[in-house]
Amino acid sequence: MEEKRPFEDDRLYTVSQVTKACGISRSTILRMERDNLVVPANTNTDNSYRYYDLFNVFQIQQINYLKELGLKKSEILKYYDTNGDITEPLQILENKLMLLRQSVELLRLRKSEEENMIISFYDFPEQICYTRKAKSSGPADTYRIMYDLCQEAVTKGYELLSSMPLFGINMRTDFLKGDFSEKDFDYICCVPLAPERAPEEAEVIPACHAVSLLYHGSYEHPEKPFLALGKYVSENDLIPAGPLRVVGIVAPYVGKMISPENYVTRLVLPIE
Repeated sequence: MEEKRPFEDDRLYTVSQVTKACGISRSTILRMERDNLVVPANTNTDNSYRYYDLFNVFQIQQINYLKELGLKKSEILKYYDTNGDITEPLQILENKLMLLRQSVELLRLRKSEEENMIISFYDFPEQICYTRKAKSSGPADTYRIMYDLCQEAVTKGYELLSSMPLFGINMRTDFLKGDFSEKDFDYICCVPLAPERAPEEAEVIPACHAVSLLYHGSYEHPEKPFLALGKYVSENDLIPAGPLRVVGIVAPYVGKMISPENYVTRLVLPIE
């Protein structure tokens, strides 16, 4: 990464001075150098001592700030390599903000002791997934298939994506007609993977704009959220643009720690 200093200054600082000024360790600075995030202003060729200027100090402070915001090393490098182009970092942070808002939304929903639903519009991000097609007859069957697929992914050494829960693509359409009579329906189970380390067999699930129903309550009456979403779509003349995606936000991960009455699920229906 080429350094472009905004000013000239002949005052240099030792590693010890910079670590104190930036509140970081010597090993952190050296790691930044190895990652090509920081280039010392001067290096003594006789003893390899490194010296830094005020530009380095400001840059280290900014790198720490970008890391705290959640940007990865590769994203910070790209930011500097494009001479501070903010377009991609802004999109990354907007996506993180969206996930944070959604997390707050579902936690507020869970805080309520009563069954509850929230309908809103939702942008479902692109996901790289380990998938399997199956037939499902209901929530219990679906979760069994999901668990089996997730175990396979772990056994194969795939890295699961922590920011996205397991989800399924549900091919049933009866709820859009005010019905819930289909007993068995096609279902694609999806285990989101870290995109940078996803295997060749992984499948891309495209992003979509959707209407979303966030449901907090028991699975004893699974028809409730489906029929509520179908009614909303009909009453607002929305046009579906793909099969329903069912995101198990809490249930797949909590096991026995949370009772079934406190499960939270998001139904996501792509719309035109």
